[in-house]
Amino acid sequence: MRSFLANRKGNVAVAAAMAMLPIMGAAGVAIDYTRADNVRSFMQAQSDMAALGGAQLGPTGEPKAYLEHVKYYTEQRYGMGSWVDSMTVEGKWLSDLDFRVTVTGKVPVSVLGAVPGLPDDMKVSVVSIAHLAAPRYVYKPPTVNELDYEAGDYNRVSVYCYNAKNKSKPDKGRTKMTVISDNGGTKYTYVMPQCASGETLSYKLLNVRLVRNQPSKWDDPHQTRFEYYSDTVVKAGKDKHSTKMTKIMETVLCNNLNECKKQSKGGIVPEGRDRTPVSAKATCSPGKYMYYGWEDREPGLSGEADDWTDVAWTDRDYDDIVIVIGCPELEKAEDRQVSLIK
Repeated sequence: MRSFLANRKGNVAVAAAMAMLPIMGAAGVAIDYTRADNVRSFMQAQSDMAALGGAQLGPTGEPKAYLEHVKYYTEQRYGMGSWVDSMTVEGKWLSDLDFRVTVTGKVPVSVLGAVPGLPDDMKVSVVSIAHLAAPRYVYKPPTVNELDYEAGDYNRVSVYCYNAKNKSKPDKGRTKMTVISDNGGTKYTYVMPQCASGETLSYKLLNVRLVRNQPSKWDDPHQTRFEYYSDTVVKAGKDKHSTKMTKIMETVLCNNLNECKKQSKGGIVPEGRDRTPVSAKATCSPGKYMYYGWEDREPGLSGEADDWTDVAWTDRDYDDIVIVIGCPELEKAEDRQVSLIK
């Protein structure tokens, strides 16, 4: 018996085996965490795609297919019950512009579950939030574009996007300036600017006195010239233009294109000389048309006014330049940009 108790030949093997237990346990825990991290990463990628796809549909769209896609492909990759179990996928609009997708699930564990008091699965969850850009108004080129080709003055009309919040900046909040026509016979190829949210399509009129037939002087800063910017903003459901522009511009909102004609031709547009221009009582809305008529010379200027060659002469008929443009349509959700913000 004494010799048996004194025998130490198996101690090394026992000690080695006992020393391996924590090492093997740590390795098993690492495997469990790695598995959970792999599942989480895949779920995040699927969640991101679902959030972007759902947001692109807009608040009135149906994101069900994108949400089902997350669950289907995650289960296809990892197998329901083996690597992932109890999956839930939820989509919710947090606002008119932000769409959130939340994905949860459980990953069965092999080692941690064998430890008394620890669960036999690990919970994983991911969240994605996609932002849908605010809708812009989409403008089409003017339906009617008429300038007086017999006038002595040169007139050029441009459109641009105006943001009143940026009026103190060097560009005065005027961007995407685009020339669309003149009365000098120039043919312009252009694309209407698409104004961002917070911007409004506006108009610029360049008037250069007595040089319509002299192209070399149209952009000569030494000529007598006047520039008018509408700097349009929408307030209380009505377009508001700069004070200077309202002196020379007339606006009429038409229910259809036929109404945007002079009254003598069956339309609703006023006519006649020496009058006060009218202003549309409502902003342009989809399906309607807006008539713009300009007097190329501002009333009330000082100086001689005996005939059209004098600087202060004007007939105040507000039809030297005429533009009729269809009211803008709101950009569709599927045409708007989306981006992940979480």
